Amino acid sequence: MSTLKFKFLGIVDLKGNLVWNPGYKELWDMHNRRFIGKELEVVSGPKTRPNSRKQQKYYFAVVVKLIAYEIGEGVDRTEEILDDMFWSEEVDVRGQTARIRISKKTGSMSTVEFEERVQRVRAWALDFLNLIIPLPDSVEF
Repeated sequence: MSTLKFKFLGIVDLKGNLVWNPGYKELWDMHNRRFIGKELEVVSGPKTRPNSRKQQKYYFAVVVKLIAYEIGEGVDRTEEILDDMFWSEEVDVRGQTARIRISKKTGSMSTVEFEERVQRVRAWALDFLNLIIPLPDSVEF
């Protein structure tokens, strides 16, 4: 079962100490009261940026549209097909592996995560459809 995880933002100073963004120290204290006496996993890393509207527009206006034309399906149906192929994960459900569609929408992915997934779609289109999908900076959309 997946658990909800929270992000708390801050900056690391020159001495390696965490300096909380305004309001986050109070949220941290409030949130973590329920973990008193329990183990807590703390993960740190660079702040991620959500993907841009331009990335979204490129994916739907170029990638999905070109694949739809190539396979002879409508854009909406092609989007569903690509969702099933590339935006789903294999998970263990009661001892058996099942392929399910993840609930994470493209708009909530980081720039890097979104681009990695779009690259997988472009590679698949080249391998299986012999379709070259232009990179975002080489096409107007």
